[in-house]
Amino acid sequence: MVTGVTVSPNVAVLKDWDSLGVAISPLDVTNPVAPLMSSNGVFVPSNVSAEADFAAAKTSVWWDIENCKVPKGCDANRIAQNIRSVLLKSNYSGSLIIHAYGDTTRIPSSVQKALSSTGVSLNHVPAGVKDGSDKKILVDMML
Repeated sequence: MVTGVTVSPNVAVLKDWDSLGVAISPLDVTNPVAPLMSSNGVFVPSNVSAEADFAAAKTSVWWDIENCKVPKGCDANRIAQNIRSVLLKSNYSGSLIIHAYGDTTRIPSSVQKALSSTGVSLNHVPAGVKDGSDKKILVDMML
């Protein structure tokens, strides 16, 4: 199931526990987004296409990697590439920045290396703070 929560006029937070939890900006959240999973595990929103004004806009992904882990058997080296592919299929061609938040001591080093090598920014948020990653994401979004 995918749910959309408006954070600001051009940002929606999407969560799909079978693939990734991401925030994609800009995204037209006036229409529901129906999830599709392709055979290679790429999350593909249906009926989402960039409006001309936003096609070249910068896109930021804000990922709570602690609550939405890299799925077992998923090649972490392909996650950033898959996100870029989905955006390109939706006619978003602007720059892409991916931020992942969570307790990095709980993320296997092989996954950390794979994500870092593909441009994903890993942000350590110590365990034990209720909703710590969510709060850090919101603070960073506002900066």
